[in-house]
Amino acid sequence: MAKSPEQEHPVKAFGYAAKDTSGHLAPFNFSRRHEIVGVVTEVGSKVTKFKVGDK
Repeated sequence: MAKSPEQEHPVKAFGYAAKDTSGHLAPFNFSRRHEIVGVVTEVGSKVTKFKVGDK
């Protein structure tokens, strides 16, 4: 059985900001203000910016 995304990438915290549907705060009808926190559990061979254990 394949792992679910939650098993592969456990989320430690999640922050959500509601979107501004009026368009007054941003000209777009969507929100890009989502914050997810976790711990790096593995990296690919070409990854140089992150290492296992980074938060």
